[in-house]
Amino acid sequence: MKSFNWIVIGCFTLISIVSCKNVERQNAEKNVKVYSKFVDSVEVLQTETAVTSWGKIQQLNDQKKTNAVLALNKINNKETIEKELNESTIQFELFKSKIMVEQEKIKLETTKIKPEQKSTETKIN
Repeated sequence: MKSFNWIVIGCFTLISIVSCKNVERQNAEKNVKVYSKFVDSVEVLQTETAVTSWGKIQQLNDQKKTNAVLALNKINNKETIEKELNESTIQFELFKSKIMVEQEKIKLETTKIKPEQKSTETKIN
């Protein structure tokens, strides 16, 4: 009877470990999907909106990517999920480059020195 109890305890322990690993994998998949959807959603923003909201966009990106990476680090055999994370990261970095260029254009346009207008003085003789 004691050996049967040990077998039952061993089975429950094994099931618990496997179940926990499965939950961690699902959590990693969910966090990577959330990050991917976020990147897709900001990429369709109008350039003007993205430029003016860039600080918030970058902050949300950092937060969502960190959550995905932390969840991903808890699992084994993560190649396919990691691939999706890397693809979304590249997609975001390309979008970020586009927005940074736009921000520089705006900065140059607002700080551009305007040519002085030559005043025409009329001489009175």
